[in-house]
Amino acid sequence: MFIQYKIRFLLGDFNMMLFDLVPRLRERNIHIDCAAWFSWRSPIGTRMADSCGIFAINTPGIYKLHRGLDDLHEETRKGILFKLTTQQVEEKIRAQNRAREAPSAASSSSSRPAVTGHEADAESDDGFPVIESKQGLGQHLATYLPKNVEPEEKLRPFLSPDPHSAAVAAMQQSRESRSDGCFKARQRPLLKEL
Repeated sequence: MFIQYKIRFLLGDFNMMLFDLVPRLRERNIHIDCAAWFSWRSPIGTRMADSCGIFAINTPGIYKLHRGLDDLHEETRKGILFKLTTQQVEEKIRAQNRAREAPSAASSSSSRPAVTGHEADAESDDGFPVIESKQGLGQHLATYLPKNVEPEEKLRPFLSPDPHSAAVAAMQQSRESRSDGCFKARQRPLLKEL
């Protein structure tokens, strides 16, 4: 179907299959690259992802993701796989409880997710939007298919460029001049205010 109708971009809500889509289509000789996806964290630091994505089909190019392969690590807070210690999680929960007990000057009747944006203090300034996990914007990384696989194992194929796109990127990088002979896309981060 992708070839017959010359589909170049696939957009959708893939539910729990989001990370499994790329390897499954590549097994069927479809050249696919992730062009956009949304990762965020809960207020206690849990890394989450929305189940929507944008994919380039049979369109080799250079796709610069807001959170890509370079961010697939746990060494720093900016890493997709970073985990807080138990003590840090407990402190965040205590801080949340204190904030809930304090009178709220601005209560919102909106059903939209509570996006607090990038937190101001340097300790938690990791570049991930902070969203209450009960607001419906996806799930914890472990809930996505394939099940019983470490998040790095499911994210690496999802974020890796298709071999054709990797070849195009290498060719562009080796050239002195910046030729516009290939498709280029750069994902922008979500605005702090929805």
